[in-house]
Amino acid sequence: ETLPVIMIGADSGEDNILRGFEVGANDYIKRPFNRAEVLARIETQLRLKTLWTNELDHARSAKLLSKMLPPHIMAQLKAGSNMIAESHEEVTILFSDIVGFTTLAATHSTAEIIIMLNQMFTLFDALVDKHGVYKVQTIGDAYMIAAGHDDVSREQHCQRVFEFAQDMLEEVKKVEMPTGASPLQVRVGIHCGPAYAGVVGVKCPRYCFFGDTVNTASRMESTGHPMCIHVSQDARDSLDSAAEWADCGLSQVKGKGLMKTFFAKLGPWEDAMQERAPHDSPPAAPAEGGESPPPLTDSVTRNPSDSSGSAL
Repeated sequence: ETLPVIMIGADSGEDNILRGFEVGANDYIKRPFNRAEVLARIETQLRLKTLWTNELDHARSAKLLSKMLPPHIMAQLKAGSNMIAESHEEVTILFSDIVGFTTLAATHSTAEIIIMLNQMFTLFDALVDKHGVYKVQTIGDAYMIAAGHDDVSREQHCQRVFEFAQDMLEEVKKVEMPTGASPLQVRVGIHCGPAYAGVVGVKCPRYCFFGDTVNTASRMESTGHPMCIHVSQDARDSLDSAAEWADCGLSQVKGKGLMKTFFAKLGPWEDAMQERAPHDSPPAAPAEGGESPPPLTDSVTRNPSDSSGSAL
């Protein structure tokens, strides 16, 4: 803590006073001095110090809060808004999580896992700034971002998120894994559609997203494939020519029923499609009377290959 300095001297010349301020004095009093005046000046300097300290603390708090909330929300809070609730016609949501995280966490020390997660999330955070998207939160090993909710990211928001996803798959290759662990792999899911958003909580307030679009994006991730980008029909339609797409056909998605989804033809997408391909079954024996049984449906039902990651 820096204390105010009051310089007392017999020379009241301008040069002498300026030299005192140059070496760090906050005030100057000429001798002989009045005791009451000195006490009053000390009290004034202490008050100024308190105001300066409060202003510095406020600036630090504002800087920290600006990392937690988007700029347009910060502007509303500074303007005195007590409740922030928004409805967006269309946003793009991305979820990712680590494949086999539960096993990884169980077989390595806490320190090793924290170092790995911090390295990965730091790489992802840099991508947030690069692509102009918003980091909503991390949930365990899961990472969630959004775009399209503000003026900065509204333009081509689905494209922004898709490019972010492509960079994610490259960045995870740089993460140093604990000794004996396999290379890091993540699943990525994207969906776009309407959503609600608002600031919730008093301690560590967060700008959160709610609605079916969020849930569907989470399902795209959990039913995806390691190191692949799995998207909904809506996201694929928005991206269109951004990449070549592999049609997964109709898949059973928890909470949604049958949905048509796609893999971007990036990374091991062919392995993902092979995993989803229905296995050939031997023809069923004709029923009594010579009639063949009705044909099986060609829709594909798939459960997540690894449910260890977090999902909303």
